[in-house]
Formats: sequence, structure tokens, C-alpha cells
Amino acid sequence: MENSFREDPWGNKYHEYHSSEGVLCNSCSRVISEKITQGGFKFEDESRNLLLSIFYMHRDNPQVRLSYQLVPADPASFDFYTINANSGYSYGVESQLKLTIFKGLYFYDNFSILKSYISEYQFLDSTIGDREPAHAPGLMSSAGLEYSLNSGLYFKLDHNYLSSFYFEDQFDIKSEPRQVINSTVGFKRN
Repeated sequence: MENSFREDPWGNKYHEYHSSEGVLCNSCSRVISEKITQGGFKFEDESRNLLLSIFYMHRDNPQVRLSYQLVPADPASFDFYTINANSGYSYGVESQLKLTIFKGLYFYDNFSILKSYISEYQFLDSTIGDREPAHAPGLMSSAGLEYSLNSGLYFKLDHNYLSSFYFEDQFDIKSEPRQVINSTVGFKRN
């Protein structure tokens, strides 16, 4: 193995070899490593593959990006403002599971459970925060079955779930939980 390193968008360096292992976080696509996730658990045999990572992050003075309207009567006159809250945290668990049922047929399940919080802070004349930050769903899951024939033809069925989350840090509007079922018929070439 040669000493060739890559860098993820957050500045973490990792050996190029790991990018082909597929050991990536479901939420942020970071390589799961001792430095980033404090390790994790990995189990592999011929028909099963399980990756499990538990994480905790405490943040002092986390930045929050807010919007505001410069001229109240002009909806096109808005701008963004970055402010610091006092503190915040995130903790949870992420898992990837792949089971080979028989040659050509496998089941997979990727899920993450997240608990996050950002303290209250002042913005203009309002007190904001003291809740989950924006775009931090508590549960994400993707599961499915894939069947591949020796000819390259494959069939896939997925179920994806995303729990509700706040759209913005300064407003209390939340998304609805959603789920999508996909089916695919395709062809893979070597």
C-alpha cells in the first residue's frame, strides 16, 4: 500500500485505500475512522456485513445562519446573518447492514438515530433556539432488497424514511415525515 492520502470536505485526511472500502457515514459521507467517529464496530463474514458507530459531539458557540428582511415591504430585500448560540450537542448511532440471503440476493439496511440540541440565543428582538437545529432529522433509514442475475440484469426494491425536521433555525415550521418506495430494473456491465 502506498502512502497516498485524500482529504474530505471537513479537512480530515484519510488513506486512499479506505475510499474503496465503502465505510462511509450515511448522513455526511465522511469516512468512518477512529479520529472522526471514535472507531465503531465492524463485523464481516461471507454473508454478513455490519458497521455500527456511536457518536457524541459537544459544541461551544456553534454558528447558526439566519435570514432577515432589510425593508419590511420589499420581499426581495433579504440577507443572511451568521450568529453564535451558546452551546449545542449531537449524539446518536449509525448503522449499515448487508446480508446475503443467497448468491445474487441481498438485503441491506442503513439507519441513523440523531438527538441534537442548540441553546437559545438572541436575534434582532427575538429569543430563538432551545430546540433541535434545522435540518437535523431524528431518524433516517434506507432498506431494500437487490437481486442480480449472472447476465448483469438486476432488480432492486428500496424503502427510504426520513422523520420530520425544522426547515430553518429561526422559524418553527417543520417538515412532515416522509417515506419513498423505489423499484429499479437495470443492467450492470463489468
